[in-house]
Amino acid sequence: MLVPTVAVAFSIILVMRHGRTGNNSKARILYCAATIIWFVADQMYYHFGEYATENNNSYLVDFFYFTSYFLYFGFMIFYLIPRKNKITKKNVILSSAISISFIMPAFYFFIQSTPIDNFETTINFIYPFLDALVFVPTFISVILFFRGQVNFLWITVTLSLICMAAADTLFD
Repeated sequence: MLVPTVAVAFSIILVMRHGRTGNNSKARILYCAATIIWFVADQMYYHFGEYATENNNSYLVDFFYFTSYFLYFGFMIFYLIPRKNKITKKNVILSSAISISFIMPAFYFFIQSTPIDNFETTINFIYPFLDALVFVPTFISVILFFRGQVNFLWITVTLSLICMAAADTLFD
């Protein structure tokens, strides 16, 4: 509970300190919104796992997680827009190939499994695709960092997205 709370506080401080103006204002706001929604989803997941004996398969938690993925994707896109002239086709192709490699194991296990609940299996299958969606701009940002074209603060945020998505892929 401490780490997600710190992440939410960090994102709120980031928006308050740097305001809603500047090149990365939309990126900061989307990051803050995504972090808050992810925190809410984590709290709901914990509540349903610990306390709810009935309706333990609440898809409302998945809705919050899905929403946060799209907000994280928007954050990464708005973060990269000012740097679009530094991004090459080679970077996009490499990042896309790495992202697709995360989908393949999930697709294999999806085909091999005998689902008990088709809807729940489908919901769980969506997560690797959302991870891959977030991975493409995240890996581009990492490439730009190693070229010295983005600062350390934002690379730590993007590395946390990679760790989050990798952990989510392993969890499913």
